[in-house]
Amino acid sequence: ERAIENNLQFIAFTYTEPTVFYEYMYDVSKLAKEKGLRTLLNTNGAMNPEPLRQLLKYIDAVNVDLKAFTAEFYQVTSYSELEPVLTTLKIIKEEGVWFEITNLVIPTLNDDMGKIREMCIWVRDNLGKDVPLHFSRFFPAYKLTRLPPTPIETLEQARAIALEVGLE
Repeated sequence: ERAIENNLQFIAFTYTEPTVFYEYMYDVSKLAKEKGLRTLLNTNGAMNPEPLRQLLKYIDAVNVDLKAFTAEFYQVTSYSELEPVLTTLKIIKEEGVWFEITNLVIPTLNDDMGKIREMCIWVRDNLGKDVPLHFSRFFPAYKLTRLPPTPIETLEQARAIALEVGLE
């Protein structure tokens, strides 16, 4: 009701991983859809398939943080797995919901251009060449203050690889 009172057009579920308050997000998304508001989900992509499918009925757009393209990175940095994130991306595509992918490029941790190439090829082959893939610049913070910011050249190289393998 407050979103409508304030003439808002979108409700975004983001920052603190929204799947931790799934039931609230689901209820708000459903009400928003009934009231003609649009919804955006920004997620790490670690969702079980069935709750994801149920939620996507009420979500207009999704941004998935694809943190890296190695299982090791996911295990070491977030105690999670890559494969469920890839499954989430496929389900979003299957359900026909607009989505984009963001990859935060962190020096020495996930900036291997061979792995970035593999990721881009996977996106092209499994999701389509027209899926927006954003490479974001890392800035030192919290537990990673010892690392430098991502060099602009690294982001340009990642973009060049994406274009080279056929992503638009």
